[in-house]
Amino acid sequence: MKRFAAVLGGTVVALALVVASALAGGKAAVPNYLPGSHVDVAMYVDTIESPTTSSLGYTTTRPGAQNNFVAPKQAVTFRMWAVDTGTGKVLTANDVRQAYVKIPNQPNVLMTFAKQGTKATSPWYWTGVWTVPADYKLGRVDFAVLLRTKVGSKLGAFSQDTLADTSRLTITATP
Repeated sequence: MKRFAAVLGGTVVALALVVASALAGGKAAVPNYLPGSHVDVAMYVDTIESPTTSSLGYTTTRPGAQNNFVAPKQAVTFRMWAVDTGTGKVLTANDVRQAYVKIPNQPNVLMTFAKQGTKATSPWYWTGVWTVPADYKLGRVDFAVLLRTKVGSKLGAFSQDTLADTSRLTITATP
């Protein structure tokens, strides 16, 4: 009975808050993390351990594993998958004028669209590889992935601004 009373009381309080908000003429504020009222391109972005030895000689022990903690000299692969929100079409090399990763104080990392594996069911992703310089500062890497379509010059942009610090690409002394 006490449990029922607690649930009923919580429901009444929640309903009262909704009614009070409606009577005040406002809606509850919902944070908007989108760059505007409309997004032309929806993007999925992650980072994985590069399956090859980096140009600085570092060899990963977990090639292809999702990871956002990397060490200097280690290569990191950025993966991206994008959809035109107006048409619902997955964006391939035929649809995109340019796609790249922008890293502070580093050259842009161009991304290419290719099949990721040899099986018939292997997924297709946009990828770009960056080898962390040996002297790159430790800490968070505030990268952005940018994309522009061929038709209509629609823009796609991804940054880690809304992610928790533990989910952001971070350079550590050891991976």
